[in-house]
Amino acid sequence: MKKLVILVFLILAAEISAQGVGSIGVSDARSNSLGNSYTVTSRGVYAIHKNPANLALPSDETIQLATVFPLPNLNFAAGTDFMTLEDINYYFGGVTGPNGQTVGRLLTDADKRNLVSLFDDGSRMRGSVNLNLFSLSVNAGEDIGSFAFSIGDRISVSADIPKGLVEFAMFGNETGVEYQFNDLNARSWYLRDYSLSYARQINDLIPALDIGDYIESLTVGVTLKMVQGLAYTNMDRIDLSFETRESDNAVLLNADMVYNIAMSEDFGIEWDFLDDNEVVEQNIGPFPTPAGSGFGFDLGISGQINDVWSFGFALTDIGSITWDQKVVAYTASGSYLVDDVAQDNLGDSIENALEYEGNYTDAFTSSLPSSMGLGVGFRLDRFLDGSFPGEMTIAAEYHQGFNDMPSNTTKPRFSLGMEWLPTSWLPIRTGFSFGGRENFRWGGGFGLDAGFLEFNFGTSYLHSIVGGNSVGRVGFSMGTRWKF
Repeated sequence: MKKLVILVFLILAAEISAQGVGSIGVSDARSNSLGNSYTVTSRGVYAIHKNPANLALPSDETIQLATVFPLPNLNFAAGTDFMTLEDINYYFGGVTGPNGQTVGRLLTDADKRNLVSLFDDGSRMRGSVNLNLFSLSVNAGEDIGSFAFSIGDRISVSADIPKGLVEFAMFGNETGVEYQFNDLNARSWYLRDYSLSYARQINDLIPALDIGDYIESLTVGVTLKMVQGLAYTNMDRIDLSFETRESDNAVLLNADMVYNIAMSEDFGIEWDFLDDNEVVEQNIGPFPTPAGSGFGFDLGISGQINDVWSFGFALTDIGSITWDQKVVAYTASGSYLVDDVAQDNLGDSIENALEYEGNYTDAFTSSLPSSMGLGVGFRLDRFLDGSFPGEMTIAAEYHQGFNDMPSNTTKPRFSLGMEWLPTSWLPIRTGFSFGGRENFRWGGGFGLDAGFLEFNFGTSYLHSIVGGNSVGRVGFSMGTRWKF
C-alpha cells in the first residue's frame, strides 16, 4: 500500500510546495477591499489586468508607478472549502500529554466519521501569492492616450483530496468496501507576465456613433502580454480504486492515471527516472528559464454616462501557454488481482502490483484563466448634490470565468463594493462577493494617501477576522503606488 499512498501524496506535495513561490489572480489591496468590484473602479496601474480602458480615464496624475518599494504590491490567500481552522486544530493540532508535551489526539469512531463527513461536498485546498514586480502608467492626454507597462508573478495552487483516501486512513482496508480516488484533482502554476497596455477616449474618433446625448465619454483599452510559464502541475487523467473482495479476500486494484509536470530547469529538480549521466544544476535567480511560454491579451471598455453613473466591460487573459521544455509525465496503468495475501503483507503485495513511472513526454498547451467582467459605478455624494460627507463610490460587478484553470472558475460571481473618502487622505473600503469559487467573501481595508505616495491595505476575508476559528480561509493584501 505504500506505493499507492506515495503516488497520491506525490501529487499533493507537488501542489502544496508550490505555495512557496506561487500566486493567484491579479487583485491589489484596493480591489480586494471592495470585494473585487474592480472592472469599473480600478485606476492607473491598478487597471492593468482588470480593465485597460480605465487607464485613459481623467486623472490628477500624469504618471503612476508601483514597485517593491516602500511596500510591494502583494496579495496572499490560503484555505480550504470544507474544513475550518477549528476543525484543523481539533483533528491535527494535537493535545497536551501527561508530561506536558504535545501528542496526537486519539480519535474516537465518532470523530473519524465526522472527519470523513467533512469531505462529502468537496474537499479543495487553495493557496496563492500574487506579486507585482513593476508597473508604470503614463496618461499622455486625450489626443494621445495612455500607456502602461507591467511585470508580475502570479501562481495558483489547488488540490482536491479524495474522500476515499480519508476513509482508508481512518478505517483501514475494510472487506467489501471499494475505495475510490477518482475525485483527486491537483493543479498549480507559476506564471510571469510582461504586459504592455494602451487606452484612449474614442468619442471624437467615431463621431458617427452619436453617443453624446447618452454617454459623456467612452474609452477603450487593450493589453498585450507575453507570459512565461515557470512551473505547472496538472492531473491529466485519474481512475484509481481498490477493493478487498468478500468472497476470497483478494484485492482488486485498478489504476489509470497521468500527472503532467513542467518545471523551469533552473529549479534543479532531480527526477527519479534521470540517467546517472544527466547532470541537474540549481540556478535560482530573479529571471528563471521558463518551462513554457505563450501570449494573451485583455480588452476593455469604460464609459461615463454622467457625473453619477459609469460602467465598464472587460475580457481578460484571452490566450494560452505551450509547455515544451522537458515536460514530465508520471503514469500508472493496469488492473491487478492480488490473491493469496495475508493482512500483514497486503501493503507490500499492492505495492508490487502498482508500478508508477516517470518520463519526459510531449509538449502540451494550457489556456490562460480567461474571464469577463461587467461593472456599474454610482457616485452617491454627487447624486446627493453635496449633502453627503466626503465622497462615496458604490460599484456592482458581474464576473464570469470561461474555464477551470488555476485562479479561475466557471461559477459566476456577483460583487458589491463601497469606497468612502471622509477626507482625501483616508479612503475606507468594504465589499461583498457572492458565488464563484468561495460562495461568499466579505472584504475590507483602507488607504493612506499623501498625494505623491499612497499606501493600501486590505483583505477579501474580513469575515475570517470576525469569525475566528469558525472560518476556513485567510488572506491579506498590501501595496504602495507613487503618483506624479
